[in-house]
Amino acid sequence: MTADRTTLRPGLCSVTFRGLDCDTVIGLATRAGLAAIEWGTDVHLPPGDLARARDLARRCADAGLATPTLGSYLRSEDGDDDSLNDVLDTAEAIGAARIRVWAGRKGSAEAGADDRAAVAANVNRYCEAAAARGLAIALEFHPNTLTDTAPSAAALLNAVPHPGLRSYWQPKPDMTAEMVREEIALIAHRLSDLHVFHWVGEAKVRRPLAEGRGFWAAAFAAAAELAPAPDNAPRHAFMEFVQDDSPDRFIADAAVFTDLCAASDATSTNNES
Repeated sequence: MTADRTTLRPGLCSVTFRGLDCDTVIGLATRAGLAAIEWGTDVHLPPGDLARARDLARRCADAGLATPTLGSYLRSEDGDDDSLNDVLDTAEAIGAARIRVWAGRKGSAEAGADDRAAVAANVNRYCEAAAARGLAIALEFHPNTLTDTAPSAAALLNAVPHPGLRSYWQPKPDMTAEMVREEIALIAHRLSDLHVFHWVGEAKVRRPLAEGRGFWAAAFAAAAELAPAPDNAPRHAFMEFVQDDSPDRFIADAAVFTDLCAASDATSTNNES
């Protein structure tokens, strides 16, 4: 095992700054010392706009930024072949290896067996279509989907037969370090990337990342201790949704964030010795 396979490479979700143009987002990521951007298809990179995707790939490469994932809003539902193909085309054009999708439109408490079976079948269809192009699908942990809890996410991952399926992970507000270790352990065999933010309380109030340093240190350590992904793809941690959508807050948070990523790199290296 080599250290770069378990290191969490620092990145940014472009949806953090929906109101800013792509060049400004690239400039912020570069200023913060990040390594990658996950581009969202809602604003910055509309599906099917391949000229924009290729141009954005060039601008990222010029800035020394990778584009490992595409943040799509596919919902794993029937009748979306055209949307799926547009997203796959866009991922190829920008050079992303993985595509983020959502697991349906119902939360785990609401969904019945038929709902779960339908989502699993559609996720498998996505995986097959992506794999035909050398791409992979990753589920986002998200409220009001079948990945709104770690046990439900693990059940869905196990219900999809395609071996290339991966999963992101992100916390719910006010989780403990022990809870995050338990959740990551449930999806360890499929974990691709982490979405990183610090929210507190039922109102999900955004706070400076420094206030959640201890929590995220535990999360990054848990991820760094995992074996490499089966495809040996590097894992990324992507900053998302900072306090007040403020670029200045983002830069301050990024200093904490990159320190945490460096610490996880040390953990990974020490575990190999």
